[in-house]
Amino acid sequence: MPYLFLKQNKNKLKELGEKDFRLEKEIQDITESNLKEIFGLEFIKSEFIIQNFSIDTLAFDKEKNSFVLIEYKRGQSFSVIDQGYAYLAAALAHQSDLVLEYNEFKNANLHRKDVDWTQTKVIFIAPSFTSYQEGAINFKDLPIDLWQISNFENNLILYNQIKPLGASGSIKSISKSKILKEISEKVKPYSIEEHLENYGSSKTKELFKIIHEEIKELDDGIEIKPFKKSVNYIINGKQFVALGIQKESIRIYLVVDEKFFQDPQKRTRDISEIGRVTAGNRDFNAKNEKDIKYAMRLIKQAYNHA
Repeated sequence: MPYLFLKQNKNKLKELGEKDFRLEKEIQDITESNLKEIFGLEFIKSEFIIQNFSIDTLAFDKEKNSFVLIEYKRGQSFSVIDQGYAYLAAALAHQSDLVLEYNEFKNANLHRKDVDWTQTKVIFIAPSFTSYQEGAINFKDLPIDLWQISNFENNLILYNQIKPLGASGSIKSISKSKILKEISEKVKPYSIEEHLENYGSSKTKELFKIIHEEIKELDDGIEIKPFKKSVNYIINGKQFVALGIQKESIRIYLVVDEKFFQDPQKRTRDISEIGRVTAGNRDFNAKNEKDIKYAMRLIKQAYNHA
């Protein structure tokens, strides 16, 4: 739905006007200066050159251990599929160059084997997209995101992700492109269905569906992000819980405030100092519906903390 921004002046509301971006560089500068706040990404380099391409922004997703390529547009005359997959092909063909750039900028010692190349992604940011461009991302396995940016009066900037509607088909099923099919084998965005299929038994599939629906009912604004080993739930840009689907149980990773956290049955474990698959300082193992009832008491505390 469209957004309506109003400013107040002596109990009167006036609609904020929208302004055009004069240059793509404006969009780039604003985004690069706020990558952490907007997308939770680390900035690596502007105008990163690989093959014959100049990637506007090279970024790194520390949570997924993967690279993100960002492209800014003022106009609408481009193909998100063709350009997106061309960038992905170039990045995967020059993995060492991306890792070298990361190490030089961060003064780090990242190794190519440490990167999850299956999660490499392209983000397009533009003031608007055509219906054809929005329709082009309507696939469950597409490693391409579209974000609309709007510039309003009073220095108000809005980022809004264009979400696929009912995405269920695979991009591989409708394209004969050799490059696209090759990249689709190497880059595989995760899905809840994939987690259930690969890790769950009939018992844990049912448990997951119950707790998944109860978490969603906490807030319409909850964002759900399937990662490699967990399904993460985020509110206001902050993860508050993640679910790991196992053979006999659902592992629940909680991000809580230890000062106020209440676990009367003392069934959670402090995991702040041990290795884990996702963010969280407490975990809980749910094996049945009774466990889920107790787990929701814990999850609500994490949600309120976030």
